[in-house]
Amino acid sequence: SVTTTCTVGSAGKVIIGHGLNAHEASTDALPVRRMVGPSADDYLNYQVYSDDDYAAVWTNAVASGVAYTASGSAQVMPVYGSVDAGQTSAVNGSYSDTLVVTVNY
Repeated sequence: SVTTTCTVGSAGKVIIGHGLNAHEASTDALPVRRMVGPSADDYLNYQVYSDDDYAAVWTNAVASGVAYTASGSAQVMPVYGSVDAGQTSAVNGSYSDTLVVTVNY
């Protein structure tokens, strides 16, 4: 989840970056996120969403960011993740990535 605490009445959008291991075809509007695995050549594609139907990809584009209006108290925005099916060549092991969240107001 993403938690923000902003000045009462301020409004803006929250965006999430591509990640440290994004595919070279990744764009702000259509991020192609990847986790890196046991070696530098092992990847798993994944995506993050702002809804529990996994329909709204959380992008790095302000125009399609998740809107908020601040209440002055901590506001929690759930983040949902999914690893793409069918990645049968993935090597066993731990995979990770780092995402940067930006609050625009």
